[in-house]
Amino acid sequence: MSPRRGRGLERTPPAGSVSPNRIADGAPKRKRQDDHTDDDIPSKRIPGRPIRKPTTKYFIMKPTRLENVRRSQKIGLWCIHTDVRKRLRDAYHVTETVILFFTVEETRHFQGYAKMTSNVGEVEDASWEGKQGDPHNTFSVEWLKIVDVPERSLVSIRNKSTNDYPVTACRDGQEVHFTAGVQVCALMDQMAAEQVSRREADPASPPRAQNKTPPRPDMLRA
Repeated sequence: MSPRRGRGLERTPPAGSVSPNRIADGAPKRKRQDDHTDDDIPSKRIPGRPIRKPTTKYFIMKPTRLENVRRSQKIGLWCIHTDVRKRLRDAYHVTETVILFFTVEETRHFQGYAKMTSNVGEVEDASWEGKQGDPHNTFSVEWLKIVDVPERSLVSIRNKSTNDYPVTACRDGQEVHFTAGVQVCALMDQMAAEQVSRREADPASPPRAQNKTPPRPDMLRA
């Protein structure tokens, strides 16, 4: 008669079996160095907005007129220069999420970021002023974050796609590396949250402006 197995005894796995925590060759599973996970992200993103996936592409938009950015934030459309058209069209074809960072150079601020919701040319709007007037270069966007961020707050973020130059030095239509793109989004989210917290703490006080003086008229013209 075989001895009865006690409750405190653990069963020995059959010879040749593989522990579920180890891969077939016996080595523990390890994350690849180039894998992007939630632990790699500086701050949590907003649920439902998949802009931290490794397939997400980021681009800089440098319009010449601040009023066009404000208009885009209201109507959900954007229009680009012809030389940027192919770059964004190709990006929209190969990935499900294309994020655009907006900055009017003369303001020395970023105005937030938006997600492309249609490809370039799928929407026509000939009412854009300045150099962005080609209706074939119009597309729809969803603004995910509207916040004025000084360039000095972003100058430390380096773009691997441009030999580690600051993201603030990118040209119009320049692609931003994944790591830098996530960092820019995280910083904008953080600054927007801080502004909301200040308003909630003191509802009677007006929102703190980034600039004490209004922009000059030439800053609003192409």
